[in-house]
Amino acid sequence: MKVSYCNLWNSYEVLSPCVDRDWEIIHREFERGADELKELHKRLYHRKELRATRGEFVGEPIPPSFILPITGRKVNGEYNFGNMEPYLPHAAIDVRILEEYIRCRGSKLKTALALADVTFPTFTPDLSYMERYSALRSCPRTPAGYHITPSTVKSLVTNL
Repeated sequence: MKVSYCNLWNSYEVLSPCVDRDWEIIHREFERGADELKELHKRLYHRKELRATRGEFVGEPIPPSFILPITGRKVNGEYNFGNMEPYLPHAAIDVRILEEYIRCRGSKLKTALALADVTFPTFTPDLSYMERYSALRSCPRTPAGYHITPSTVKSLVTNL
């Protein structure tokens, strides 16, 4: 900013980074703004965490053993979602992955290799919208279902 001689304009003054007094004001305002953003992040993250613990949709990928029921549509065409509900076909696979993870002594790669023949079943046609919202969207997909990868194992064992 100093080299290119730019000035900062706000509603009540013009600040030049080349002037030491102005540079101190700019620096202080940037520091204050950074602190405000940190506080805002803490408050928003806490709210998001509380909503997630209640089973509400917060925009993050949905864990494989859950689905989001559609309760209606908004005026702009987006879905209104209810709270997450267990999805039993995937929950059985989740339990199997966790058991194998314990048997493999915490190795994600060994767990994925041991379950190479196991796949998460695809969603039924009435739940096809879940392919966009589920965490399984990042897994390789075949006609039989979604393959289990080390990153899938990691996301399952670290998700409280």
